[in-house]
Amino acid sequence: MTQIQKKWQVLMMAAAFFVTPLSFAMGCNDAGEPVQFVELSANGKVLDSWDVLNTEYHRVKLPNGMELGIKIEPAEKEKYLEILKQTKRTAFSELVKITLQDMNQSAPKKDSFTWGGTNSRQGYGNVGKNDSRPGVQVDLWLLKPHCVSEKSLMKDSK
Repeated sequence: MTQIQKKWQVLMMAAAFFVTPLSFAMGCNDAGEPVQFVELSANGKVLDSWDVLNTEYHRVKLPNGMELGIKIEPAEKEKYLEILKQTKRTAFSELVKITLQDMNQSAPKKDSFTWGGTNSRQGYGNVGKNDSRPGVQVDLWLLKPHCVSEKSLMKDSK
């Protein structure tokens, strides 16, 4: 193994040491409850990531100059009942309502809303396209893990 390969291997192991604990903590609060996590990429480049702690719009400036507002809300019981009735299924993954809005306008205009899984990738093409700017490919990566805490482990052992 060359000296450069050895240095690269040490660097990768050090990076894994610091990154791995962070990835385990992501998506769970201090009480051990799952928290919806979102990562937004535009044209293949990660721009932002955040925990959804409320139902307010999260703002992100896209490469085309548009300020995009993203709101993530839990699905209501009625939405689940509607889907169960339509599909005749007995169960399916947890959902969230995703609303995208152009925040550049003085009175923000709703761009679109969709339903997506709490653990899914949602893609949107040509976001923010108008006569003066090109559209952007936006991807939302949603993660809501099952959390394990000392409290949940003690509860399960009883």
